[in-house]
Amino acid sequence: MFSVQDNGIGIKPADAAKIFAPLKRLHGPEISGAGLGLAICKSIVGRRGGYIWMESMPNEGSKFRLTWPI
Repeated sequence: MFSVQDNGIGIKPADAAKIFAPLKRLHGPEISGAGLGLAICKSIVGRRGGYIWMESMPNEGSKFRLTWPI
């Protein structure tokens, strides 16, 4: 298992599944991005038989975890 953590704005737990959808953004234009990065990560990890998920709370940053089969 791998994990990456940031100290950003965080994400509500109820929105966790939405962030992995292509072109889906939870924030307005004040936060940059196209909404493709996590969708691409999910596709790559899934094609290799792994799983990716996020743990976060608003204003506390986010931790992304993924499994990568041997």
